[in-house]
Amino acid sequence: MGPARGDDDVTVQQDRIARAVHSAKETRRTGYDDILDNANGEAKMYPVALPSKLEQQYMAAARARQKDNILQKQIVWGKEFQGTAFVAKPDVIRFKDFDVGKVYTRKITLTNSSYTFNAFKLLPLKDEFRDFFEISFPLQGAMSAGTSVVITITFQPKVNEDIIDVLPALAQTGPFSIPLVCTTKKVAIEVSDKRVSFGQVVLAESMSRTITIVNKGALPTTFDIVGDALQYFVMPPEENEEEDDDGGDAMDDVLNSTGGSQLGVSGVVLSEDEPLEPEHKCLTLKPKHFTEIDVPARSQIRLTMVFHPTVVSTLDTYVLLRFADSFTPDHTLFLDALGVDIPVFVDRRNVIDMECCYFDTLYRDVAVLRSRGKTSMRCAPIVPPEMKKYLQFVPKMGFIQPGKTIDFQAKFVPDSSIKQVKFYDAETHELRVPIQVDVQGQAMPISFTIRALVTTSLLAFDPPSLDFGPANIREGIKLPVCITNQSLLPQELGFIGLPPEISVTPHMGFASLLPGESTNFDVEFHPTQCKEYNFQIRVKTNRNEEYALPIQGLGKVAPLRFSESVLQLKRCSFGEILSSTVLLHNTSKTSQIFSFDVPKSCGVTVRPVCSRIAPGGSEPVLVEFCARPELFEPPQSAVASRVATRENTPAAGKSRSNTPKGKSNTPKGKPGKPGKGTPSTPSSTLHQEQDLKVQQLTFEAELERQRQELCESWQKSVENGEPFSFHRGIQVPCYIKGWELQAIFLEVRVAVLLPTFVAELETPVTSAAELQAKEAAETPKEAPTPSKKPAAKKGAKQSIAPTPDPTDGASKADANQLEMVVRDYTDPQAYLKKNITQLQAIHFGDVPSGKSVTRVITIRHIKQNGGSFGRATLTVQPLDPFGPYSIIKPPETIAPGEICEMVIQFKPNSEATFQQQLNVVSSTHQVLTVKLIGRGLWPTLQIETSVPHPRDTDSEMYFNMGSTLAGEFVERQIVFRNPCSFDLPFEVVFQADTIEPHNWNGLVPFSLTPYTSVIPKGESVTVTVAFSPDHAYEHYRATADLFFGREDSKKTLRFAGSSWNQGMYLSCPTGLNVNATNDVLVGRPGQAIEGLNPEDIAFFRTEMEDPFLHLGDFVHQSRYILEFYCESVGDTTSHVLFFGNNKSNDPKRAGVGGEYYFDGLTDQDQKYGFKIDPLRSPVEVGGKRQVTVSFTPTPAILSTMPVSGITVTCVANIKCVLKGGLPALGSATTDPKGGGTESVYTLVLKGFVKVKAPGGS
Repeated sequence: MGPARGDDDVTVQQDRIARAVHSAKETRRTGYDDILDNANGEAKMYPVALPSKLEQQYMAAARARQKDNILQKQIVWGKEFQGTAFVAKPDVIRFKDFDVGKVYTRKITLTNSSYTFNAFKLLPLKDEFRDFFEISFPLQGAMSAGTSVVITITFQPKVNEDIIDVLPALAQTGPFSIPLVCTTKKVAIEVSDKRVSFGQVVLAESMSRTITIVNKGALPTTFDIVGDALQYFVMPPEENEEEDDDGGDAMDDVLNSTGGSQLGVSGVVLSEDEPLEPEHKCLTLKPKHFTEIDVPARSQIRLTMVFHPTVVSTLDTYVLLRFADSFTPDHTLFLDALGVDIPVFVDRRNVIDMECCYFDTLYRDVAVLRSRGKTSMRCAPIVPPEMKKYLQFVPKMGFIQPGKTIDFQAKFVPDSSIKQVKFYDAETHELRVPIQVDVQGQAMPISFTIRALVTTSLLAFDPPSLDFGPANIREGIKLPVCITNQSLLPQELGFIGLPPEISVTPHMGFASLLPGESTNFDVEFHPTQCKEYNFQIRVKTNRNEEYALPIQGLGKVAPLRFSESVLQLKRCSFGEILSSTVLLHNTSKTSQIFSFDVPKSCGVTVRPVCSRIAPGGSEPVLVEFCARPELFEPPQSAVASRVATRENTPAAGKSRSNTPKGKSNTPKGKPGKPGKGTPSTPSSTLHQEQDLKVQQLTFEAELERQRQELCESWQKSVENGEPFSFHRGIQVPCYIKGWELQAIFLEVRVAVLLPTFVAELETPVTSAAELQAKEAAETPKEAPTPSKKPAAKKGAKQSIAPTPDPTDGASKADANQLEMVVRDYTDPQAYLKKNITQLQAIHFGDVPSGKSVTRVITIRHIKQNGGSFGRATLTVQPLDPFGPYSIIKPPETIAPGEICEMVIQFKPNSEATFQQQLNVVSSTHQVLTVKLIGRGLWPTLQIETSVPHPRDTDSEMYFNMGSTLAGEFVERQIVFRNPCSFDLPFEVVFQADTIEPHNWNGLVPFSLTPYTSVIPKGESVTVTVAFSPDHAYEHYRATADLFFGREDSKKTLRFAGSSWNQGMYLSCPTGLNVNATNDVLVGRPGQAIEGLNPEDIAFFRTEMEDPFLHLGDFVHQSRYILEFYCESVGDTTSHVLFFGNNKSNDPKRAGVGGEYYFDGLTDQDQKYGFKIDPLRSPVEVGGKRQVTVSFTPTPAILSTMPVSGITVTCVANIKCVLKGGLPALGSATTDPKGGGTESVYTLVLKGFVKVKAPGGS
């Protein structure tokens, strides 16, 4: 009983302690061991005496017994159960998003998962929230393994707080718990990405990225977008904001704000390493608002960011998603992107300037596009619809390869209707056409502008026709015509094919007109027969345009005629009188009365003034001329033509085209001739004679002025070996009574010689006779006089008479003076006024740069006033040492009466006009100042050929001489034209290292005749280019330098040709040659140079490319290999063959026609894609045929090689037969009828195509 009682006491004491610490937090978590260990807990409900040592021993023993009774090991068949005895389903008791005051119920199923029978009991929850839960379930005893019980938990929350705990339970095998989670309504945000990377985006394209924001909570929230990246976003409008579903409008706004296509043309704005500037808006957000973005409960929203770069740059920034919920942290999104430039752009220039273009003329230029992309792209220029009539591009569409360029040739043909298009500016005549290039796969369009000044080439004639009216068949009538250039470009014109009745002055009817410039021509009509003339004269321009000018006139025969219509008097000096006689014949059958009306101040007198000539008779007319000083008074108006005289003379009685219709420039009546030209009145009366005298006094001054117009102005001239003179022509009218044309004219030509003037330094000279007498008295006999001065060297010898300084006393005391001989022809009035004008300049004219021209100045020392004969020393002040002028021969020390020469050289080194002042100082303190004027020009040589090469430039020209037979030659004519104003020498020198090969005799197979010469200014030289090979070779070539003018002025001439042993030949410029002896490939695939004609490959071959160059006599290959490389099925690669038939220069070897044909192209070869076009064709003598051999792989090739990723090779052996043509010299023909020769070639066609893997490249 003792022990049993003791056990009961221990149990009672244990229960007391357990109730005392019931509220301790560790009760549920630590189990029964913790409850027993907390016997001294803080929360005591009543005082308890501390147990004694014995009691503590009993308590420990009781605790051990109780623990053994509560927890039991479960061993079944020797295996102890480990783990949780009961499994809950669901495994968590969850009350989610609860509201305070509402009741929630959850049911769980508790299943025995142990090996055998087991029981459980639920332990109490925490005191803080135990009142919120009610737990019920049917009471169970021991439950067998696998059985279940349903537990119902009712939850009625009282506070809005989360509860996260467990529902404790105790099983026989040990304690277990079920998680209990009760959560309030809240915001639970998840963002899909932390970094948004757009990658590389081409300008004007866009890349979008979507960020998903998920709210897993039961409460909605809002957020704002802030951060540095907002400065790059396109901000929405403040009002009338509309949702944009596709983002296209934002992209258009960016393009419009940055200049659209111009951004893609100009290229890079920033480098890829530079950060983006804030002004470049390159980001767009959908939705478009950045604040108060709603996120509903238990839902998600998507933010789409679009990156559309406008400049080449790097974007590296961030945005911050700031949520309104205080419990949700901010989320940072990092943005990075790279804007790269467009792959295809316009290379070098964005404006193609056609400059000034004529209507109805074809002009060409090239627009170059370059690709920096990694794939081939299709490009097509788009011409505005209104410009398709005038502008087109060749090709219309092309594919540009990576890293390459493509050329689009613009063909521009304007006409007058182009003024109606909107791109034309009527004020400036400028046409600016924007051309947009459509590039496949490139969002940003590229564009360029074609600019041109369009103009007409028409000439305007005023008047549009010339009516000369009646004219004497022995005289001419002049009418002016004004030609105006209506073009914006200069034009050259000339009257061509003139009939013998028409002559045009000045400049023989040729002129150059600047834009808008006008020039006047005098058209002179000389009828040769008595008939009516009605024809047209032609005016042709440098554009090969012709204009017709209608001419009308009537030839008449005068009843009187002079024995000579032009009377040329000999030259005379001042004060001299000349006379001559002409006969005036009457060719009519009636008596004729004539009267002369000579201008009073012309110096010419005619006798008789008036007379009558019997039918068939003659009358001598004496003409005298006196060279009086008053004749050299300043001339009146410009030189009057004979027609103007006839129009303005009262006797003419008619008005020409330059006078208003029905009006006359002059009064109708001739002074001293009563009744002539007056209105019809009764016979002569005293009253009529008085009225006529009044009219004569009224028009006296006007008539004298009209008579003066009959005299030309004085003109200056000089002839070789003759002194200078002044000459003029005087028209003397002879009026014939009763003749309808009223007057015939006698032209009197006079000339007045001017002597050599010598400047007087001290004593003025008052007359020419006194000057000559003074010089003859003071000059020794042995000294040369001015009239006997020795002739100087070739060239203009000019000199000036210096004036002594009046302040210099030495010059007055010493009579020895330095004087210069000068011929003063500037003004004859200067001689009469004893005031000799000095010549102020020496003109060297136009001189080619690098060449030199010399001029000689002759200086003569004469004595004055009987002074002593002293020597004079001449000194030249230094010239610019870096200028073009230099003194070759300085003046010497000369004595009176001696002559010395000073030689000046002009050698320009550039194209410019050079002026410099030359000062010559004498020991008598006299200074001679001369201005030196010269112009240097660059030499220019133009080459004209009948067969221009497309690669010809100003500095390099190509001449393909074609093919010929070995031992014969072929020639071509070219023209070297000298447009310079000086003679131009040239020389052709072949470069020895470029001659491939030489003839067997060591000579160059190309030659030019002449190879050196001098071309006169404005003229040309025809040069014959000959190609004379002495052995067969396919690619002759040579390069020559054409030197002209200067040592550094040259052009490069490139020659090429081919030679064959027989008439018919085959040329394969892009194939592989095969050595006939060892059947080894000795060439490489001939790839045609871009834009190069295959026939011109010889210009660019090298020794490495042509291994037969040094193998001796060229042996034509009988076997060629043509290789075709294709990337895929459907691609086409082609080679070009040429079949020719040479013509012999030997007339004894007449050419024989030939033909070629191919044999051996099977159906299988054609099925695989080989094609020859044409297969057979005749070749006439001297002709050439081009054959295209192409390979287009077909799908049938894939059946031969099902394995992908390898290259399939297709081989076809074709026989090519050439028949006919001239045979080689010394060989027998295969045709017994003499029909030429037969040659057989073998063509090996190799096609390569790569079989692509399915779905791969």
